[in-house]
Amino acid sequence: MDTEFYLVFSLDKRRYALPASDVVRVSLAAELTDPPAELRTVRGVPNVGGEAAPVADLRPRRDALFPEMKLSDRFVFFRDKGILWGVIAEKVEGVMALSPALFSAESGEKGSGGAETFEMAFPDPEKPGILVRNPENMLLLTEEELVLLDPILSGER
Repeated sequence: MDTEFYLVFSLDKRRYALPASDVVRVSLAAELTDPPAELRTVRGVPNVGGEAAPVADLRPRRDALFPEMKLSDRFVFFRDKGILWGVIAEKVEGVMALSPALFSAESGEKGSGGAETFEMAFPDPEKPGILVRNPENMLLLTEEELVLLDPILSGER
């Protein structure tokens, strides 16, 4: 297993990691301009150094509303295909050396009991596992996939 450096952050009791080399900036959560309603995971669009950057909120909406942001929330910004994106983090743990491995999670929705593969790391047996993502797939998670992964990440593997 190769060890690389990742920025680790948490949101909604789940831990995520992005390659540290892909992270452009971490900032305090700020005022957001409302996005078009069709963008279901985009919470809003802040101005980051003169550049508009859609910010996604991976938490499930309740009654069509995003959970309330807190003063301690952060934005983690990264680039995907030249576009600056952000994701909300409730806590930024910092940069960690991780050795991710592939794990499969059974899904009843993918035809006849197919399995989806996810990259995860478990650096501390006392804490939940970390879902390792990259700029290309960070925003592609569905709530169904996250629920599917919860038992694995919590150590019930």
